[in-house]
Amino acid sequence: MYVFVRRGGGPPYRGMSRGNMSKAAACVIGLSFFVGCGRSGPDVEMVEGTVLLDGTPLDRATVGFSPLTPGAGLPASGVSGADGSFRLTATGGGAPGRGTAVGDYAVTFSKTERISEPATEDRPAAPLKIRHVVPPAYGALATSGLKAMVKKGLNKGEAFRFELKTDYKPE
Repeated sequence: MYVFVRRGGGPPYRGMSRGNMSKAAACVIGLSFFVGCGRSGPDVEMVEGTVLLDGTPLDRATVGFSPLTPGAGLPASGVSGADGSFRLTATGGGAPGRGTAVGDYAVTFSKTERISEPATEDRPAAPLKIRHVVPPAYGALATSGLKAMVKKGLNKGEAFRFELKTDYKPE
C-alpha cells in the first residue's frame, strides 16, 4: 500500500475550502445512496410449484418457464427438491428463487439419468448412455402441452402443480 503525503500542509485540494469539501462529500454520499440503494434486477413475482411423475414427487427435475409472447415476461428456471417442490429464478438478473415476471408461460420439465458405467482404473469410459426419467416431450416447448399464468403476488397452489405421466405422448 502506498501513502502519498503532500508537502506544505493545507487542504488536500487547492482552492477548495473546508466548507466546499464538506458539501462535495455530502453530495457524493447522497448520490451513492440514491444510486446504490434501489432495487436491482427485473421486477418478478414469487413462483412456487410442485411436479409429480405418476403421482410421485419428482426430485432433481429441471423446470423451465418460457414466455408465450416474446418480450412479455422473463424466461425462468428451477430444480425440484425431494418433495417435488420448486421455485423459479428469472434469467437476466433475477435473484435466486425469487420468481419471474407477470405473464403467460409455456412450461417444460426434464430429467435424465446416466446409465453407462463411468471409467475406472481398469476400464476405459463407455460411451455415455442416458435414460429419460421424464419423457422428452415434456422438455420441448412445442410438445410439453403445459402452461402457467404468473400474476402479481405469490403464485402457488393447484395452478402450479404439474402431474406428469411416463406414458405421455403429445397430440
